[in-house]
Amino acid sequence: HAHSPQNPQRGTSAVSVDPATPQAARDKYVAARMSLIFSDEFKDEARTREYFVFEDVDLGVNGVTGGYGEYNIASSYSSDMVELIPGGGLRLKAGLSPESHARFLEGFQGNGMNRNLDSPVMNWTWKAPKVTMRKRGRFQYGRIDVKLKAPKGWGAWPAAWLVGCHGAISAKTGEAILQEDFPFLCGQYWPPEMDFFETMSPQFTWKWGDAFPNVQSVHSPNEFVGLGQLRTDQGGYCPTTRSAPGASWCFGTSGQSLFQEDPTEKFFEYSLDWDPEGVSFFFEGAFQLRITREQLQLYLNGQMRPVQIPEVPMFLTLNNALINNGFFLGHAGAGLTTGDNFDPVTGEWRPMNMDIEYVRIYQHDDQGETRGLNPPITYVTRRKLLASRVTCNLMPEKRCINSNSDGNLLKAQLKASCDKLHELGDDYCDDIDYICSLNNAMNPTSVYKLNDDLRVKLASQHLSFFHGWCCIGNMGTNNETAACVPKPENKLPYWLRSSEYFQEPKRGREGASTGVAGTNPAGWKTYGRGLPPLPHTEVSFSDAAKIVKSVQPADHLPTELV
Repeated sequence: HAHSPQNPQRGTSAVSVDPATPQAARDKYVAARMSLIFSDEFKDEARTREYFVFEDVDLGVNGVTGGYGEYNIASSYSSDMVELIPGGGLRLKAGLSPESHARFLEGFQGNGMNRNLDSPVMNWTWKAPKVTMRKRGRFQYGRIDVKLKAPKGWGAWPAAWLVGCHGAISAKTGEAILQEDFPFLCGQYWPPEMDFFETMSPQFTWKWGDAFPNVQSVHSPNEFVGLGQLRTDQGGYCPTTRSAPGASWCFGTSGQSLFQEDPTEKFFEYSLDWDPEGVSFFFEGAFQLRITREQLQLYLNGQMRPVQIPEVPMFLTLNNALINNGFFLGHAGAGLTTGDNFDPVTGEWRPMNMDIEYVRIYQHDDQGETRGLNPPITYVTRRKLLASRVTCNLMPEKRCINSNSDGNLLKAQLKASCDKLHELGDDYCDDIDYICSLNNAMNPTSVYKLNDDLRVKLASQHLSFFHGWCCIGNMGTNNETAACVPKPENKLPYWLRSSEYFQEPKRGREGASTGVAGTNPAGWKTYGRGLPPLPHTEVSFSDAAKIVKSVQPADHLPTELV
């Protein structure tokens, strides 16, 4: 542990095996030349807290706890909803806050009757648990085994998954939620994500058989999936009509495992085996699904490309979020305030616990310099991170964002923001269209077209993050204006602003070329349109000679060309 585990440039190559892990578990994959590099049996709270962060995140953090307008999430994350179970195990509890629970019980009338049942979920405050290994437990490649019991009730969204990003802006407090020296913010470095346990209200979906079984996924940046209702100009589909680029449901390659027994009544082992060529998923040691880079998916740019298998360090996340309705994200099924979630005799909230028996991570003995916890970012890893980064995306910076502007006002806000950036010596606005073409393919002819509204949001966010200014007046009202005021508290710390992982790529100089249709044939302006090059125009020899002479003196030209 010679180096800070938070430093993304260095690794500890650490191995940390829980003394309580049985020898049989340590030797489980010896035949495959894999050794245990991390384990936690959750018998020692000090050890658990050394590697797991018990998260506190307010409701209203976009991409994390979102709120009722995003992903249907109803709960904030609170560290007091996490505890170790006497004798071993980690418990993730979810439910009403103590204040809301007491107020909810005021409506209890006995015999399962409560006048607050089926009331709007947003009338109450909800708390949920989330633990991550983001500080000291990142790893690249290997197998992870997690044994857990899923929570009961309507509204639970439990998951065990790997992700490589951390960082957001709280709309509630305005706080920048960051991890020191970790520049991989979720507005730019999500996806990738890999889920090996994920389901909605598992108690009820299991009873219905095929309603929402365990979902195993690899989310790649800028992927389309499924056959949803909204077809794009590029020929792809997004599985829900609510989602634009940057929303999770547009990304991912998934498979499902049906539960043969109730996952809320007993512990099952869920596993993921990750290598540079693909990801395999297991349930109780039985192979379920493999996703490889040989499989093609349709991406937002209209091209068929291989699935992007993550090639960067990621960390385990275990959480048990609460969603408004308890069946799936299509807003069907009973909500959190349904009578099934409360004891009919006492009126009390029924426990909605996700219990974890152990976490164990194995890696191949010959993996090399990326073996161990918090491996170093190698040259190849660095290039992969920069290449897979999602550009043209919003954190979003809700401390400075237009929400009720259109038409001429948008143009005025864009001009004000860009004028201020130019005044500060920043040419970001000159490159917005280029940045948005790189891997998000926000071309003007697509369904998700790059328009003035998005340009304003991007310019405002950049101005706020890098310079501490905001040019959106009366923000959030019906009388928004274009007025620039200093907001120094919005400026992100220098270590983040100066990181190559956070800064936007520069356009530089470009020529033009032709090529196969759909493979960026003529530079970034046509990227993602899947169009052939422009029609060829015949030029006579004499006209060509005139063109050449206009750029180079005739006495310097080859004789045969003259």
